[in-house]
Amino acid sequence: MEYITWEPKFETQISLIDSQHKVLFNLINELFNAMKLGKSNSILSETLTELINYTNYHFKAEEELMEEYNYVNLEQHKKEHKACVQKVLFFYQRFIVDEAALSIEILEFLTDWLTDHILIKDQNFTKTITGSEL
Repeated sequence: MEYITWEPKFETQISLIDSQHKVLFNLINELFNAMKLGKSNSILSETLTELINYTNYHFKAEEELMEEYNYVNLEQHKKEHKACVQKVLFFYQRFIVDEAALSIEILEFLTDWLTDHILIKDQNFTKTITGSEL
């Protein structure tokens, strides 16, 4: 079952970025399914760790591409990436320290943040490098 579904509206027309975004969608869905099925904390921890690691990998790739194109809003974009990572790490630390079950709150945060970020911030970058509306 999917918690978040990839739709054409999320496409940036940059194949590297789109493929990485799709992986993030899949990882969110994996986390959702693990939570829904009541998987053990070790499985949830592994899934969440994979999501955190891939998010960092994606943000680095995106920022490098923005640097290559001298994107004017790069520093603001980096700040938003950093804030997202910090929030996810907060959820992770709370999960590990409290040994509490992950709540739907993390899925809601990730979904809201990712869709908003793709639809607004990443699309702005796409417009900048293509010089047009997509």
